[in-house]
Amino acid sequence: MTDCPTCSAGVVTVGVPTDLREYAPDDAAAVGLCPQCLTVTAVDSSSAEDPPRFDRVAPPFPDGEAGVALALLIGKLPSLAVEKPAVRALRERAEAAGGDVVLTLDRLVAASDVEPHFALERKVVQMEQLV
Repeated sequence: MTDCPTCSAGVVTVGVPTDLREYAPDDAAAVGLCPQCLTVTAVDSSSAEDPPRFDRVAPPFPDGEAGVALALLIGKLPSLAVEKPAVRALRERAEAAGGDVVLTLDRLVAASDVEPHFALERKVVQMEQLV
């Protein structure tokens, strides 16, 4: 298991499809999403879980392509103003794959065991206004 560089919790490792790698940190083939602080980092592709255990992040977290796109979107939220085109594209991709982005983010805001390394609630409001 890979640990989060921000809080040392075990991350959920996710393989990133080729067409989404431009949105991954360092164009990585796999990323780690921390279920505690929501940090998204590049990880070794051999550590990617198949399928990813998104239920470790939050029970309502979508799986499959929607979950991958949402994980990458979460990684862009701390820099929302700069990453607005990427956030828009990832939100569209997650929703097209059946994910409910706003509902999932709202549930993460309300989750008592999630302590984001950024102001998630504020970023969700900004995302709604900008995207």
